[in-house]
Amino acid sequence: MPIVTSQRGTTAVIGRGYRTPYKYRQIITTGYVAGGYANSVPWRNVNYVVAATDTTTSLGDLLQTTHNYTSGAHNRDHAFMWGGSAVPGVSGYTSCFNMRTNTTLTKTSAMDSPVNIGDCATVQRDLDYAWVFNCAANPTGSAAVDTPHRFNLVTEQSSSTFTIIGALTQGGGAHYTDTDGYIWGAQKIKFNFATETQTAGGNYANHGQQKGLPSKIGFGYAGNEGSYNGGNSLRKWNQVTDVLQSTIAKPVTNCGEENFTQGQDHQYMLGSYDGAQNNRAWRFTYATDSGFEGGATMQPKGGQSGRSSGHCFWRD
Repeated sequence: MPIVTSQRGTTAVIGRGYRTPYKYRQIITTGYVAGGYANSVPWRNVNYVVAATDTTTSLGDLLQTTHNYTSGAHNRDHAFMWGGSAVPGVSGYTSCFNMRTNTTLTKTSAMDSPVNIGDCATVQRDLDYAWVFNCAANPTGSAAVDTPHRFNLVTEQSSSTFTIIGALTQGGGAHYTDTDGYIWGAQKIKFNFATETQTAGGNYANHGQQKGLPSKIGFGYAGNEGSYNGGNSLRKWNQVTDVLQSTIAKPVTNCGEENFTQGQDHQYMLGSYDGAQNNRAWRFTYATDSGFEGGATMQPKGGQSGRSSGHCFWRD
């Protein structure tokens, strides 16, 4: 039974109609945190973290412009970050970098969003498509357009816009599986990737600034209380039965505006807000729903005094 490389994951198995389970389509080894801000100064900086060693390293200013209060998506090789601007602010500008070479990627205008983006949530299906849920009533000020759109991760182009069923207003958080996205702010939305349909969602999180922590095992996590900070525990959402599974303690408390990676068996928080923008970090293991705060080795670097409201990416 031959094994071939696939755009939708690390490998795919051909024969007998079998498809690699979601968890093993891409074996995640490396995470990235990009952008963010501290004290009204936004960043272009990108850091990467190696899952085998819990070690984070600065790659310098790889983004074409500064990004904060935003999100992004990635395919196997390239990462894309929406709405590049000052603090606070919105735009249609997309920055990008190459996760294989850890260098800036040549940007094209086709990557830019068809509407201004601000404080958005992004969900993605494997490594094929991403959907950007925008926040028009942007809590940071300014005029984003409350119109979501799709980004094709294969052609690396923005495409169709569509209508959101309810305004996020608080900014957006999200987690997802390979079939559905779970998006929240003031409005809670479940989004089916195959049909691109939206339905009223469950109580996934307390606030749009309590960001989403995705996994590959049928659960998504997000803050149980708090808003920009004040989050002390996580709601563990069962994405199979679509109900709240449990509530568990955060490894770092009093936080919000977090930057969360996904991981194979464990993941990282790389910067948040606890009353000030910071570079605090945690490692969280899915199997035990527990984690610990990391020290200087795990924390993002590069001279930034803190980095909340950036975005994370990952690769095999």
